[in-house]
Amino acid sequence: MQPRPITIYKLEYTGKSRENEYNFRVVCSRGTYVRSIVRDIAKLCGAIATTTYIRRIETNGFEIKNSVKLDFLENLVNNGGRIEEYLMQSDCALGDIPVINLNDKETKTYKNGGFIKTAESDGLYRVYSNKIFVGIGRIESGNLKPKRTL
Repeated sequence: MQPRPITIYKLEYTGKSRENEYNFRVVCSRGTYVRSIVRDIAKLCGAIATTTYIRRIETNGFEIKNSVKLDFLENLVNNGGRIEEYLMQSDCALGDIPVINLNDKETKTYKNGGFIKTAESDGLYRVYSNKIFVGIGRIESGNLKPKRTL
């Protein structure tokens, strides 16, 4: 793999689980290849190593403690339960993208593929109408253009 800049915020040895099996917790930037960290640690120790298990417990604001297993949801649905309380809104992973709000007329134009004049800066935006997420748009040269609509 080509080298790329990454940041390791925290690297913690958490003990041994078996003979010759060492456990670590890593907090790292996007783009980090965890197997490379294992390789580099082994090299510094004058050894070789392989990764046997990687478990991602947090990414982009999502934490594993807030997750449920698919078989749980399947069982819930098969038994007449409601899964809504376990589902997240479609825009929950877009928190780092700025918001633009449209009125009803602009929303209709936007949903039909039309451009909306705006004074906002160029870039990607989460698009809302009456507090309802309607899609992702891009502003270019003062025009909001639909990228993805719901």
